[in-house]
Amino acid sequence: MSLSADLDAWAAEIGTATGIPATRDPGAVFPPCVYVGSPTATLVTVGDVIALNIPVWLVGPSPGNKANLDTMLDLLPTFYGYGTPDPIEARPETLSIDSGDFPAYAVTYQRHFAPTTP
Repeated sequence: MSLSADLDAWAAEIGTATGIPATRDPGAVFPPCVYVGSPTATLVTVGDVIALNIPVWLVGPSPGNKANLDTMLDLLPTFYGYGTPDPIEARPETLSIDSGDFPAYAVTYQRHFAPTTP
């Protein structure tokens, strides 16, 4: 598998595990959802494994009013409990993408992949 296919599969796994729609496509962010962003990468020399630090957002509907923030808070326990290992902190922040600005909780996961060459 390629790294992009691995990330697609992982995003689908998040959606299945949490019951919250998940996407890697910024044009397909329709809150509430999970958006898996572009990772930073570090090569781990043992076995050509690549460590990816992957930003992931629990995205709430816009605007960031009380009702929409309450929706995110209600989804937070399901979202926060997913991952290996669990994230230490979910930070509230605004996610700005082409379709607008959205209230969100952000976490960073580290995953290790051993990609095949395309």
